Amino acid sequence: MLVRIIEDGADGVFASVKHGEADFGINYIGMQEPDVDFTPLLKDPYVLACRADHALGARRTVRWEELAAWDQVRVSQASRNRVFIHQALAELPAQPRPVCEVRHVSTLIGLVEAGLGVAIVPQLTVPRRPAAVVGIPLDPPVTRTIGLIQRAGRTLSPAADAFAKLLVQASRTRSGPARRRRD
Repeated sequence: MLVRIIEDGADGVFASVKHGEADFGINYIGMQEPDVDFTPLLKDPYVLACRADHALGARRTVRWEELAAWDQVRVSQASRNRVFIHQALAELPAQPRPVCEVRHVSTLIGLVEAGLGVAIVPQLTVPRRPAAVVGIPLDPPVTRTIGLIQRAGRTLSPAADAFAKLLVQASRTRSGPARRRRD
């Protein structure tokens, strides 16, 4: 049994599944698409990524409005993560100062580690401790739902089906039952 994993951004993964190039994908987009089945796996909160030695590094939480005081590195307009972040920041009177934009969230972690600024990132992208970069929960929390996507009505290959079942089982073990959703 061979499982080939294609790494791509959210839009690329979605397109690969929708066009039949991949049996299924793991994504945070697709739950509103009529031709796609979305099985929630987990909730992934956005956190403030900063150096452990940053003034905010030891905090338990940070309020969104506090971010205006710090230089920020962020993902470009091309990133779907940016939509979630913009929604969270839309009503704040003062916006964080962007000093750099990049295409991939993983690049942000390196920029934060280098001391260029702080970043709002999905918690899953923050290295586990001990690390030079820490993730601090934001208040109020903003989350994205990560799930398994597949074309509606499509039967998975045996290898893909076995792997998908492992992912769903692991998510249920970690956070309780996942529900299958089709919009």
